[in-house]
Amino acid sequence: PLLKSTNVEVAKRAGEVRQQIDLRSFKEYQEVMAAREKLNSQPLTVAALEQMRQSFFKVAMYSSQNTLRQVAIQQANELQKQMKTVDEATRQLTALDQQLHLNPAPAGLARASLQIDRGSTLKTLQRYAEMLSAAQDAITSSGPEGRFTPAALKLQAEACSLTGDTKTQEA
Repeated sequence: PLLKSTNVEVAKRAGEVRQQIDLRSFKEYQEVMAAREKLNSQPLTVAALEQMRQSFFKVAMYSSQNTLRQVAIQQANELQKQMKTVDEATRQLTALDQQLHLNPAPAGLARASLQIDRGSTLKTLQRYAEMLSAAQDAITSSGPEGRFTPAALKLQAEACSLTGDTKTQEA
């Protein structure tokens, strides 16, 4: 209503304030998107994803533009789905770790199978160094001609690609 005021000064001032609000909203959105990019390059946790989700809700609440508000809510919803995936992967990793630490510890193909599953789970959690370690253990446990060796080598190649470790990848 103030933008359409018959008082020219009020309408002008309302337009200036609206422009400042729009600029601030967009700047805040850019900052949250930069933080999300940074989060995507780190190991994922439910707590970190929830914090990012709350940041998007904050942007949505204070944004004056519908488009920005909709994008922020969409990002928050995507993070909610990702949180479920990370939570499930964390539980699966805990179960796999427990199986690896049984007494007696699994060996051979059983260990290789567990490590391949573990490596895939670690990939979901973006824990690439641990993923590489699991792949290498799977290769060792399966043996040079083992039936899990191709899957373990593929997992190792993915881990090396994600970490930028070209020396291990070439070996």
